[in-house]
Amino acid sequence: MLPGAAARTMSNIVQDDAIVRPLAIGTRIWNSTSRILHKLADKSLGMMGFIILAILVVVAIFAPLIAPYDPAAQTLSDALQPPSFAHLAGTDEFGRDIFSRFVHGTRITIQTVLSVSVIVGPIGLVIGLSQAFSADAPMLP
Repeated sequence: MLPGAAARTMSNIVQDDAIVRPLAIGTRIWNSTSRILHKLADKSLGMMGFIILAILVVVAIFAPLIAPYDPAAQTLSDALQPPSFAHLAGTDEFGRDIFSRFVHGTRITIQTVLSVSVIVGPIGLVIGLSQAFSADAPMLP
């Protein structure tokens, strides 16, 4: 041991190093989110897809606040109106506001995409695994 150096025994080292606190949950979420966004920023197509998906999710969540009219309400006197300030995308043959129907349709789109992903993902996994472990599967170079 060097003269004047503090004696570090194994118990001191264990006590000093044992106090390691994990990062707070908010910090971990922020770090992982920023890491994902930095990776997406490197790929322009990936970032565009992420932005489009984020916009769809936000519109789906806030659809009742964004849509000016009930999407199912029929007003036959307003049938086939062109776009205007009253009806941003016009109306259909039943007088329903097209913009409101589009905004509420994002909810159905998101539900359909999630349902298909949940159903088809495990099916593809089973097919892929059965092919991978089959004796007749072609070997890739």
